[in-house]
Amino acid sequence: MVENSSIEKMEKQIESLESEIRRLKRKPTGAIGTLILALGLMLLALAIIVEHNISAFIGIALTFWGALLLYVRPTSFVRKEILNVLSTQSLSEMAEIIDELGYRGAPFHVSPPSLLGMRRTRLIIPKNPLSNLGEDASIDELTITPTLISVDPPGQELSSLIEEELRTNFSASSLEYVENNLEKALVEGLELVESFAMEQEGERVSAKFKGSVFFDVAERLSGLKINPAFCDPLTSAFACILARVTQKRVTIEKMELKPEEKTVTSTYRLI
Repeated sequence: MVENSSIEKMEKQIESLESEIRRLKRKPTGAIGTLILALGLMLLALAIIVEHNISAFIGIALTFWGALLLYVRPTSFVRKEILNVLSTQSLSEMAEIIDELGYRGAPFHVSPPSLLGMRRTRLIIPKNPLSNLGEDASIDELTITPTLISVDPPGQELSSLIEEELRTNFSASSLEYVENNLEKALVEGLELVESFAMEQEGERVSAKFKGSVFFDVAERLSGLKINPAFCDPLTSAFACILARVTQKRVTIEKMELKPEEKTVTSTYRLI
């Protein structure tokens, strides 16, 4: 029971962290823009009724600026330092707890085959390298067993956010779609990286995230010598996407960091 409560506590902390990312693009109500737009429309209506040219020009100007303020509004941000500290603490604690419980096999991301599981992935950590999931095991119900542990991946909610940005369903997409569209979501939409590139060679996929906002998190956690599955939310999110798209088990084989470019290059294997 203590083990279950510890894992559930860490999952809640990660979910709380990921929810902060969702608020990065939340916009204010735009009350000023609405007020100016309404005033402009009223002046336009008045100008038409009384045939007053000056009121018409003022109304057009106010309508234009009101509409502009409603369309172009500032984005709310969370300070990067706060995001880094929260991410580092949550991920390192989760990795340490799982390691202390004795689950030291190679973790892999998998998308549950059930209808309920089509929208999410699970991170499976075997007890040891020889542990097997088993064909009849229900991934939706697994939490802790004598041979493996199942938790939400660190990048679960981030992958869902990317999916919303693309307005797609990764479970019904292809690797070609991901390669052609993911950069736009990461660079222009969510502004998480400066550039993104991926390559596939057989059962291996590599992803390069240049200028990642999570680079400092990845650098700090990699220094703790913990598994790459817990080192970078963006690396984990891409593993979730691969698992959803390919319906295969996805392991993170390695993660390389280039501090001068703030670049994270991850290699994944599809099983």
